[in-house]
Amino acid sequence: MEPIVVLRNLKHKDMACIAITFPYDIKLKSLISVIEDVKWSQSNRCFYMDYSIEHYKQLIGAFDIQHIAYDSRYFNHPSKIIYNEKKGNRIEIKKMLDETKKKYISSFKKWLIQNRYSDSTIRTYVNMIETFLSFYVDKDVREIDITDINAFNYEYVIKERLSIAYQNQMVNAIKLFFFKMLEVSFDIEKIERPRKSKSLPKVIPKEDIKKMLESIKNIKHRTALSLIYGLGLRRSELLNLRIVDIDSKRMMIYIINAKGNKDRSLPLSKKLLGLIRRYYLQYKPVYYLIEGPKEGQQYSASSLQNIFKQSLKQINKNHTFTLHCLRHSYATHLLEAGTDLRYIQELLGHKSSKTTEIYTFVSISSLKNIKSPLDDFEI
Repeated sequence: MEPIVVLRNLKHKDMACIAITFPYDIKLKSLISVIEDVKWSQSNRCFYMDYSIEHYKQLIGAFDIQHIAYDSRYFNHPSKIIYNEKKGNRIEIKKMLDETKKKYISSFKKWLIQNRYSDSTIRTYVNMIETFLSFYVDKDVREIDITDINAFNYEYVIKERLSIAYQNQMVNAIKLFFFKMLEVSFDIEKIERPRKSKSLPKVIPKEDIKKMLESIKNIKHRTALSLIYGLGLRRSELLNLRIVDIDSKRMMIYIINAKGNKDRSLPLSKKLLGLIRRYYLQYKPVYYLIEGPKEGQQYSASSLQNIFKQSLKQINKNHTFTLHCLRHSYATHLLEAGTDLRYIQELLGHKSSKTTEIYTFVSISSLKNIKSPLDDFEI
């Protein structure tokens, strides 16, 4: 009997996705590997794609129809698709968007591309607009107003217990979509937003980072994580870093088209340059500094996260840090070493100094000198 591919709904990192599961089969795995935008979720142990009707059709077309099964808990017909996760016994099926809404979404995506938004932002915003318009599948786009946005916030975002970050990002996507596609400007003060959370960045002890980097035997993995911590890079900045961006004569590294389409120059230390040269001689990348298995191919973002997670686990088995914590740790450790906050802002590429100031709340260099009143007691 032929192995069956099961498509089902998945909520991954607060995003609606389509999970793709099947028993191990070389033929099916080879088919999956050539489908663009398919990703692997380590936490869910399955392949997945961001939710969109186009991705859904792409998956249908990739496999013979006898290889497809629709998990009845999530799908009841190929022409209908669910974006809400199952909750109890309630299943919410949304019809496919009409041609008018599809054209608006397509135009919005083209506008984002033309204005050089990052690939991840484009995927997120398009996904969110599809979700929002699916919620009002029977309503004309031009009839949607602030009341509908607030109702969506309550009926979908709040009831599905999605994060504050997701809610704020959704509002940003909706505002941009209506302003650029329909020239409708909503009064931001009338759109319900959650109070901003005041969570502090998580900082990895410097000694743990040192032990972790020294323990990594694979020089490509060690170089990748050393670049992120040693320069305070975002994951996307490391993955987009090209060989030509390394200037060994001026001892600089150039970060091109980073968040907010900004470029910045970072000082390159001799120790980091030496590590990069040893890695280069062994792997000989041709375009990106850190390349994937195929020549000239960008390295996988999920692989990089897994490398960090497993490497730090050798030092701290119960850690809950993410790869981005290396960037937070870089900034905090610079501040604790006496680096001026204005320089740290420039190194991180922050537009506002207020963003950088958050590291003053997690720095322990000054706090260590504060004497507790309890110290005056004989206990």
